[in-house]
Amino acid sequence: MVQSPRKSIANKLVTFAAVCLCAPFAYAATTGTLSLTAMGLWLLNTCYFSSSIFSVKLRKPKTNALLPGILYHAIADICLSVT
Repeated sequence: MVQSPRKSIANKLVTFAAVCLCAPFAYAATTGTLSLTAMGLWLLNTCYFSSSIFSVKLRKPKTNALLPGILYHAIADICLSVT
């Protein structure tokens, strides 16, 4: 079944990433520079808050696949180990 664009996981991830950009933009506006630390925190915030997408989708009775959640958390772990 094809999902509508407003319900797709990718669209929700982009939305969470855009909302989490407020913190680095506020940091850049305050300090005048955008550091790698601020961007790392943005990435971690995006991963943390967007995990709710997978929590909600995996709790739905019609979702039986664990691969999207496992893949997401593997990417989040890689991001945490790099920073």
